[in-house]
Amino acid sequence: MKCPNCHHEIESSLTSKCPNCGFKFDDEFYISQANESEDTSNLDKSIDPDDYPTGGLPFIALILPILGLLAIIFRTKNKPYTRKIYAIATIAGAVAWGAVLFLIFKQW
Repeated sequence: MKCPNCHHEIESSLTSKCPNCGFKFDDEFYISQANESEDTSNLDKSIDPDDYPTGGLPFIALILPILGLLAIIFRTKNKPYTRKIYAIATIAGAVAWGAVLFLIFKQW
């Protein structure tokens, strides 16, 4: 928390006055501080609208994991949400193909 008078950083939000300049905090100040912290917390958790996977590429990554790997490498620069979706689809596809191949080529 910062003092609105001298802009000194205050370690504890429980103080009634600034230790640097002596500015007294009133109830309105604490209410405004609480409102500002609520407004900024919602902005940090939102996902960029351009950061969504396009078309059926996650489904294709599920069917052909090698294409999912290529999509992760070439299509997800500065897109962490899209990278996460492609990675999940690629890993799930690779595990599914591994299970299918294990069942097909398993020695009875």
